[in-house]
Amino acid sequence: MDASITGNYPQIMRFVNSLERNQTFFVIRGLTLTSQQGGLVNLRLQVSTWLRPADAAASGLPPTPQPGDTQAAPSAPAKPQGKEGE
Repeated sequence: MDASITGNYPQIMRFVNSLERNQTFFVIRGLTLTSQQGGLVNLRLQVSTWLRPADAAASGLPPTPQPGDTQAAPSAPAKPQGKEGE
């Protein structure tokens, strides 16, 4: 997830703290905090998370490809054969 959030500093820090303490496992990959006029700050946050196998299966999301998987990713629709302009 890559998100930009604007708020006052205490609110932003409570949000980041809640991510760190959340039961869902989040890894903060990047965090940029910049100031703005009027006491507001801008936060740019890059976060990753993973699902337990049982939760992933129940989510309905497609599985993450593993190294050596023989299934190919969905491809783009086939283009018509022939010469350009035909």
